[in-house]
Amino acid sequence: MPFPEMLELTNAFGGNSSFERPLAIADTDIRECLLKKQATKIAASILLLGLVAVGCTSKSNTAATTTKPADVATTTAAPSGETTTTVGQTTTTVAAGPSDELKWALDYLGVKASSAATGADFVIGYANDNQLFPEATVGARAAVAYVNAELGGIAGHKVVLDECTANVDEDGLKCGQQFANNDKIQVVVTGTLLNGTQTFYDTLKASGKSLFIGNPVTTPDILTDAGYTLSPGSIGVVRGLAKFATKNLQGTKTVAVVHSDNTAGVAAVGLLKGILDKVGVATTAVPVKDTDGATQLASAMTAAGADKADVFIPLVTVQGCVATYDALKSLGLKAKVVTTGLCFGTPMSDHLKETGDKGVVPDSWYFGGYGYSYFIPEAKSGMNTYLAAVQKYGKAEDGKTLEYTGFSGPTFSTIMTVVRLGNQLGDGKLDAAGFTAGVKAFKGPQMLVVGPMACGGDPIFKPVCGVQMGIQQYVGGKWISVADGINGKPVDPSVP
Repeated sequence: MPFPEMLELTNAFGGNSSFERPLAIADTDIRECLLKKQATKIAASILLLGLVAVGCTSKSNTAATTTKPADVATTTAAPSGETTTTVGQTTTTVAAGPSDELKWALDYLGVKASSAATGADFVIGYANDNQLFPEATVGARAAVAYVNAELGGIAGHKVVLDECTANVDEDGLKCGQQFANNDKIQVVVTGTLLNGTQTFYDTLKASGKSLFIGNPVTTPDILTDAGYTLSPGSIGVVRGLAKFATKNLQGTKTVAVVHSDNTAGVAAVGLLKGILDKVGVATTAVPVKDTDGATQLASAMTAAGADKADVFIPLVTVQGCVATYDALKSLGLKAKVVTTGLCFGTPMSDHLKETGDKGVVPDSWYFGGYGYSYFIPEAKSGMNTYLAAVQKYGKAEDGKTLEYTGFSGPTFSTIMTVVRLGNQLGDGKLDAAGFTAGVKAFKGPQMLVVGPMACGGDPIFKPVCGVQMGIQQYVGGKWISVADGINGKPVDPSVP
């Protein structure tokens, strides 16, 4: 059982279906934080580390041919898709094959060969807060397009998304009813929801649909018994930051924290301080407003003792990360910074470029995430496959910039796992009960997520399947795998 210390939290929530707030992690140390105030919904995103992607060039599906400089070569495509190259009097035919990225996807889904989906539509309900997290929908749509075009669909059927946007509380009921009343829908997937989630889950549970929660960031996400989540979300990341600071960074005796003054920021600090207190680490935390600039951040850092602390942990919005960077520069501090992935978002990279500073993110900072990094593409987790597929099938919302960072990757991988489970069930057996049984038996590995999966193993946090996370560091223009799935040393915050 991954969270044995949390049994008493059941009574804390008292079955109140209206209790809905952002949550970083469930732990007895933040029980009081959870009960004191209603968390600000939008600020939940500061507690959850999404994955941030960079461009990657995939291998061509057609075998490459080379000739000597003095030779004159002609290349023609054979009807079978083979490549025929003639050099002088010699003709060589090389059969075209799937790329390494496609091979990985075929293996993950249990498919023998690449093909387009030809069967009748299999409808998946999909809900997301597109106002705040549009990139999640980019990932979901790219996954569906990829599966249909190259991976044979789901058990041969073409996958279709029945989409619903949940931007306000009332949308929870609207989306829940939309899916519950559609007899064609057996499976529902969420991107990232902050509004009306408890009502949404209650409605789906009553309908018997199989639910996959893409990115858990609110209390209902990690307490509901309506479905399962294959991403660690805030549960893994925030606890992981605290554990990394004490277990991996030797000599950590003092920690300075600057955090957003909203309720979500306070909850995160309560979590961090509770864990740090257990191991005797002195923590000083100072709140800041989400609108504060570098001057205010500099004052807060000084008050927190960032100039003397062994580790400095900023828990702020991406705008706050930019202000934090500028404040550190103005103070001339060389602090050891451990933070979330919001601090390596596009605004940070743009700011460094605008100020003429080197690098895409602040040098020497540590960043926590789901166990793998889009800045360190590799094949094992399916990262290369995701990067290639989203570049090919993803569509920019503004028609210009493809936003495949943040929650895009985890949502993509959730869709892929749903298809995997459907392929295991087989045509004619794609019902809600089958998918639910399949995910409960799923032990991983989950695409783009580190660690084993154990869905339904915790009596309190029933939907949580895995909580391991990873840390990377950016040093001298290069990304380093510090403690993650890439080097086989992920952080597991669920154990002492």
